[in-house]
Amino acid sequence: MLIGEHGRLPYNEKGQKLYPRYELFQQIVAIFRKTGRSVPVFNDKHLYYDRRRAFEMVATARELNFPLYAGSSLPVTWRRRNWNCRSAAASAKRCGRPRRIGNLRDPRPGSAAMHGRTRTRGQQGVRNVQCLENDEVWKAGDAGVWSWELLEHALGRTPSRNVATSKVNCRHYAPVANRPTFPRGPVAFVIEYRDGLKATVLLLNGHLDDAVFAARIDGEKQPVSTLFYLPPPPGAAFLEALAWHIEQFLNTGRRRTPSSARS
Repeated sequence: MLIGEHGRLPYNEKGQKLYPRYELFQQIVAIFRKTGRSVPVFNDKHLYYDRRRAFEMVATARELNFPLYAGSSLPVTWRRRNWNCRSAAASAKRCGRPRRIGNLRDPRPGSAAMHGRTRTRGQQGVRNVQCLENDEVWKAGDAGVWSWELLEHALGRTPSRNVATSKVNCRHYAPVANRPTFPRGPVAFVIEYRDGLKATVLLLNGHLDDAVFAARIDGEKQPVSTLFYLPPPPGAAFLEALAWHIEQFLNTGRRRTPSSARS
């Protein structure tokens, strides 16, 4: 297991926290090369903040023929309510810091997990990603680039919704000491998939502190929505499901993609 997320680490000019996952991975690989043997490797969350080195990690796993698995607890935590979207436009919102891979800011894992469940013919890939910040986010909503209606449905699931409007709360948000790079204004990632699915991920710091999701489903009149339930420490029991999947992977060397989270 490779967990490179803790400690006092520097940030680069893009606001990325320099988690040493690539460096730890190279130490693991050095042992594999020295002994001529390997085992399955689970990498907690995204592979690395530099896309080129992330590709290198995958290429190394293929070269040495060992299973490599990366993931987050968010896709397998409890969902309130629990459902699987099958198609349509979707939108997810959460407070947080943008995660960048190279020059591309990576959408939140909850959004990716739900969108992955819409596929009936396998993943088609992403055609385009556009990042909007500050007032451009609100202008895009007014222009129909993303849906205010879906935003309201998603916000209806969160217990942490702040009073006042999203515009006011995002404008007055001040980063706290342990979150120095969280953006003050709103951030939107507008994603177009190759199979026609359109999605938007919104970071609304100051307005909520939850991961919520809403989507329009073919054949249903009203949007559906859910909360990715992440109970805080000291329990943090949302990690249990991920730990189970990691254990199965380390025992078998096979990745198991869950069809649904716990309800």
